[in-house]
Amino acid sequence: MNESLFMPIYGLAHQSASFDQFIIFCAVWLPWLIGVLAIISVLVLASRDRVPRRAVFIISVPVASWLIAHVIKIILAWPRPATVLSTVQPLFSADGSAFPSGHATLFFALGFALIPFHPRLATWVTISAAIISVARVVAGVHWPSDIFAGFLLAGIVTLISWTIVKTRFPSIGGRERV
Repeated sequence: MNESLFMPIYGLAHQSASFDQFIIFCAVWLPWLIGVLAIISVLVLASRDRVPRRAVFIISVPVASWLIAHVIKIILAWPRPATVLSTVQPLFSADGSAFPSGHATLFFALGFALIPFHPRLATWVTISAAIISVARVVAGVHWPSDIFAGFLLAGIVTLISWTIVKTRFPSIGGRERV
């Protein structure tokens, strides 16, 4: 099933040099742009708080999610599409295991962590996470299941973290939307 979902999405690659460059931008450079914008937003948030617990939450959730994803990657050692399918020529090289996607996990977790504090920014970051994730499948470096697992892992870690924060640090506030 994973391969049957992967092939039509990957089939968008290698059709046009300009589209391939757009996919590479979305998969490789957009994460850096979103990361820089997120850091700036978190710093602005921290400067407004007397005790920057909200900023710590927004940073900690994606980092924890990403670390958990990488532990899972080490344990499972799931191969990337080009390793399994000889017809796949990725648009760029990617090392390590594929499952779950570290990019999907990190950026969905960032979007989810922003929801209680910056719902509009959270929407943009989450949309960007989806674009980054789909681009990585189109580029041939991830399976759809890698992305879905990253999305789920990000959601679970965020939900657990928010539950803990609400009970231990009620002063953080924000609108509960997670």
